[in-house]
Amino acid sequence: MIRHRIEWKFITERAPWNGGYWERLVRSVKNTLKKILGRTTLDEEELTTVLCEIDAKINARPLTFVGDDVKDADALTPFHFLIGRSFVDLSMMSTPTVDEEELPLNRKWKKRQQIILHFWKRWRNEYVTTFVSRS
Repeated sequence: MIRHRIEWKFITERAPWNGGYWERLVRSVKNTLKKILGRTTLDEEELTTVLCEIDAKINARPLTFVGDDVKDADALTPFHFLIGRSFVDLSMMSTPTVDEEELPLNRKWKKRQQIILHFWKRWRNEYVTTFVSRS
Protein backbone atom coordinates (compact mmCIF):
# COMPACT_ATOMS: atom_id res chain seq x y z
CA MET A 1 0.00 0.00 0.00
CA ILE A 2 2.88 2.34 0.69
CA ARG A 3 4.24 1.69 -2.78
CA HIS A 4 0.90 2.75 -4.29
CA ARG A 5 0.65 5.75 -1.92
CA ILE A 6 -2.62 4.54 -0.43
CA GLU A 7 -3.53 6.25 2.80
CA TRP A 8 -6.56 5.22 4.86
CA LYS A 9 -8.66 8.03 6.30
CA PHE A 10 -11.41 6.90 8.63
CA ILE A 11 -14.44 8.89 9.65
CA THR A 12 -15.02 9.46 13.34
CA GLU A 13 -16.57 6.42 14.98
CA ARG A 14 -20.33 6.72 15.58
CA ALA A 15 -20.37 10.01 13.64
CA PRO A 16 -21.94 9.19 10.27
CA TRP A 17 -22.48 12.89 9.52
CA ASN A 18 -18.74 13.08 8.75
CA GLY A 19 -19.29 10.82 5.77
CA GLY A 20 -22.99 11.44 5.45
CA TYR A 21 -23.22 11.28 1.67
CA TRP A 22 -21.59 7.91 1.17
CA GLU A 23 -23.10 6.51 4.38
CA ARG A 24 -26.53 7.38 2.96
CA LEU A 25 -25.58 5.83 -0.37
CA VAL A 26 -24.46 2.60 1.33
CA ARG A 27 -27.69 2.52 3.35
CA SER A 28 -29.82 2.97 0.22
CA VAL A 29 -27.99 0.10 -1.49
CA LYS A 30 -28.37 -2.18 1.55
CA ASN A 31 -32.07 -1.40 1.96
CA THR A 32 -32.82 -1.93 -1.73
CA LEU A 33 -30.83 -5.17 -1.79
CA LYS A 34 -32.76 -6.47 1.23
CA LYS A 35 -36.06 -5.67 -0.48
CA ILE A 36 -34.98 -7.30 -3.74
CA LEU A 37 -33.52 -10.47 -2.24
CA GLY A 38 -36.13 -11.03 0.45
CA ARG A 39 -35.74 -14.68 1.39
CA THR A 40 -33.70 -15.55 -1.70
CA THR A 41 -30.54 -17.37 -0.74
CA LEU A 42 -27.32 -16.81 -2.62
CA ASP A 43 -24.11 -18.65 -1.96
CA GLU A 44 -20.99 -16.61 -1.17
CA GLU A 45 -19.79 -16.52 -4.76
CA GLU A 46 -23.20 -15.44 -6.10
CA LEU A 47 -23.52 -12.72 -3.46
CA THR A 48 -20.01 -11.45 -4.18
CA THR A 49 -20.76 -11.35 -7.90
CA VAL A 50 -24.05 -9.53 -7.37
CA LEU A 51 -22.37 -6.99 -5.06
CA CYS A 52 -19.55 -6.39 -7.57
CA GLU A 53 -22.03 -5.81 -10.37
CA ILE A 54 -24.14 -3.51 -8.18
CA ASP A 55 -20.96 -1.62 -7.29
CA ALA A 56 -20.27 -1.17 -11.01
CA LYS A 57 -23.82 0.05 -11.67
CA ILE A 58 -23.68 2.56 -8.80
CA ASN A 59 -20.28 3.88 -9.91
CA ALA A 60 -21.49 4.16 -13.52
CA ARG A 61 -24.46 6.38 -12.60
CA PRO A 62 -24.32 9.88 -14.07
CA LEU A 63 -23.32 12.72 -11.77
CA THR A 64 -24.14 15.37 -14.36
CA PHE A 65 -26.96 16.11 -16.77
CA VAL A 66 -27.55 13.47 -19.45
CA GLY A 67 -28.75 14.99 -22.70
CA ASP A 68 -30.85 13.36 -25.42
CA ASP A 69 -28.35 14.14 -28.18
CA VAL A 70 -26.04 11.23 -29.03
CA LYS A 71 -23.30 13.72 -29.91
CA ASP A 72 -23.23 15.05 -26.34
CA ALA A 73 -20.21 14.11 -24.27
CA ASP A 74 -20.58 11.26 -21.80
CA ALA A 75 -22.02 12.26 -18.45
CA LEU A 76 -19.51 12.47 -15.64
CA THR A 77 -19.67 9.35 -13.44
CA PRO A 78 -17.82 8.14 -10.32
CA PHE A 79 -15.87 5.82 -12.65
CA HIS A 80 -14.28 8.87 -14.28
CA PHE A 81 -12.70 9.65 -10.90
CA LEU A 82 -11.89 6.01 -10.09
CA ILE A 83 -10.45 4.77 -13.40
CA GLY A 84 -10.23 7.91 -15.50
CA ARG A 85 -12.89 6.94 -18.06
CA SER A 86 -16.44 5.69 -18.37
CA PHE A 87 -17.28 2.06 -17.63
CA VAL A 88 -18.46 -0.44 -20.23
CA ASP A 89 -20.77 -3.12 -18.82
CA LEU A 90 -20.01 -6.29 -20.75
CA SER A 91 -22.18 -8.53 -18.56
CA MET A 92 -25.42 -7.41 -20.21
CA MET A 93 -24.11 -7.59 -23.78
CA SER A 94 -24.58 -11.30 -24.38
CA THR A 95 -27.31 -13.72 -23.43
CA PRO A 96 -27.29 -17.49 -23.65
CA THR A 97 -28.85 -19.00 -26.74
CA VAL A 98 -32.07 -21.04 -26.48
CA ASP A 99 -30.14 -24.32 -26.75
CA GLU A 100 -28.00 -23.41 -23.75
CA GLU A 101 -30.86 -22.28 -21.48
CA GLU A 102 -30.93 -25.51 -19.49
CA LEU A 103 -27.28 -25.47 -18.48
CA PRO A 104 -26.91 -24.83 -14.71
CA LEU A 105 -24.40 -21.99 -15.16
CA ASN A 106 -26.67 -20.21 -17.60
CA ARG A 107 -29.61 -20.50 -15.21
CA LYS A 108 -27.48 -19.01 -12.42
CA TRP A 109 -26.27 -16.25 -14.74
CA LYS A 110 -29.82 -15.43 -15.78
CA LYS A 111 -30.98 -15.38 -12.13
CA ARG A 112 -28.13 -13.01 -11.21
CA GLN A 113 -28.92 -10.72 -14.13
CA GLN A 114 -32.58 -10.58 -13.08
CA ILE A 115 -31.60 -9.69 -9.50
CA ILE A 116 -29.24 -6.97 -10.70
CA LEU A 117 -31.75 -5.55 -13.19
CA HIS A 118 -34.51 -5.52 -10.55
CA PHE A 119 -32.13 -3.92 -8.06
CA TRP A 120 -31.06 -1.25 -10.53
CA LYS A 121 -34.62 -0.28 -11.48
CA ARG A 122 -35.74 -0.05 -7.87
CA TRP A 123 -32.62 1.69 -6.56
CA ARG A 124 -32.58 4.20 -9.42
CA ASN A 125 -36.22 5.14 -8.78
CA GLU A 126 -35.59 5.58 -5.05
CA TYR A 127 -32.33 7.47 -5.67
CA VAL A 128 -33.88 9.88 -8.16
CA THR A 129 -36.77 10.67 -5.82
CA THR A 130 -34.25 11.94 -3.24
CA PHE A 131 -33.46 14.80 -5.63
CA VAL A 132 -37.06 15.91 -6.05
CA SER A 133 -37.57 19.12 -4.10
CA ARG A 134 -40.21 18.97 -1.41
CA SER A 135 -42.73 21.75 -1.29
